[in-house]
Amino acid sequence: MVAKIANDKAGIRATGVTCGLRRVPAGFYTVVHHSGLKWRTENKRSSVNDDVVEWSGPISIPSDPSATVCLEVYASFEFHPMLGTGEQLRKLTITVERLLDRSENHIPFTLFPKDGEIVSPCSSILVTVQRRNDKSSDAPASGVLGPLSSTTSAPGESEDTTNRGHSALSRYRKHKDKRDLERSIAEFERALSASPLNHPSRAAAQSNLATAKLILCQVENTSAALEIPLSLNRHALAARPVGHANRASTLIQLAAVHLARFEKQRDEVDGARAEALLHEAMELSSTDSHENRVVSFMLQLYAGHRPTFNKQSHFYKKWSELFQFGMTGTAQD
Repeated sequence: MVAKIANDKAGIRATGVTCGLRRVPAGFYTVVHHSGLKWRTENKRSSVNDDVVEWSGPISIPSDPSATVCLEVYASFEFHPMLGTGEQLRKLTITVERLLDRSENHIPFTLFPKDGEIVSPCSSILVTVQRRNDKSSDAPASGVLGPLSSTTSAPGESEDTTNRGHSALSRYRKHKDKRDLERSIAEFERALSASPLNHPSRAAAQSNLATAKLILCQVENTSAALEIPLSLNRHALAARPVGHANRASTLIQLAAVHLARFEKQRDEVDGARAEALLHEAMELSSTDSHENRVVSFMLQLYAGHRPTFNKQSHFYKKWSELFQFGMTGTAQD
């Protein structure tokens, strides 16, 4: 990640943001905080071709060399309105002195994988700071402009429970402990209960709960309970009409449930519905998007399942992997 701060502008360039991510991301954003304050960039997409996200805007750097600055990169699972913070992917805590020293010498901070975490050993964060050149100001040389956006307001109940649900689901994907999956469902259910009917974030709460419920159905190998994530995703899709930023991702989630039921019951109606939903999602997605990549992968799986299906097949193994951990943008053929 490269952050260039000059005069009235700061640019942040994050590379390899999807390494280790087990869900299809809607977008990515960065949070910079120090001195009890936070700054948050806009939520932006990345390309599967270069896996790079760039932001720009003013950021403040403390003048005290011993002060600590924290940079975090997050994945979001919906665009506006966004519910909760999403999933934290990278975190770097450094002093201003180290930041400026690394910046001057163009030395990146290398991030090593931790136990139970899937992080590329090649992940690194490079921060370059160009000191403010403002002759009209007596501010310290290392001082840069004000916050991108203040995020000091306390989150509500639906945001809090959503964040806890994502954390539990992330732990489940890392450790495969069913209790974490059940905790995530309980938190997502609370988030949905806290979201009134017709509230802009209710569709996000429905989608989150549907994702966790689908995984539970696959873990327990049940098909009857699939009606729950189907219903949740249908309601979420109804709240996200054509033109909505989150419609493509919702189409993919609904198609995933139909494909999961097709896997178990071999009902061609489910297969046809999933195929139609995926084709609509592909039309709404850019060719270099994570959504488009996952749609292509799912269509290949479905095409591979239709002529032959058995539990020893390559496609069956990929199918089980896809749904047991939820939708992933990093699956390979």
